[in-house]
Amino acid sequence: MNDSSHIASDLQILECTLRDGSYPVDFRFTSEDTAVLCGMLSKLGFKFIEMGHGLGINASDAGKGKMSANDRNLLKAAKSTAGQAKIGMFCVPGGAAPHRPGGWWGCPRGENGSGGPPNRGRGPAGSAPPAPPAR
Repeated sequence: MNDSSHIASDLQILECTLRDGSYPVDFRFTSEDTAVLCGMLSKLGFKFIEMGHGLGINASDAGKGKMSANDRNLLKAAKSTAGQAKIGMFCVPGGAAPHRPGGWWGCPRGENGSGGPPNRGRGPAGSAPPAPPAR
């Protein structure tokens, strides 16, 4: 019998309710919802919390499902109650405001032109984001 107890002590979970959970509510988490849920998740002990539009940064602005608040305001709300938890959002290459000078929120442009990090094997640089899952 293998002793796998050391695996559990090294296990870290990325909690994604505030991103993946946005699908059933049509991406309509408010800033208040985000702050309350992020605070609760942090108090439960989650160290990594992913939040934002289910299809990534700028998806609402790109017409992929309108959110109740913009990405920046949701991020501010999450950070206000996160405690020691790290907050993250994901970026689909080619989908995060390539048309904005300086990239997303003034971040340096990645090689994919999105304002995010360089393309890391997620399709050709500047490629369109994947289609949303079928419902």
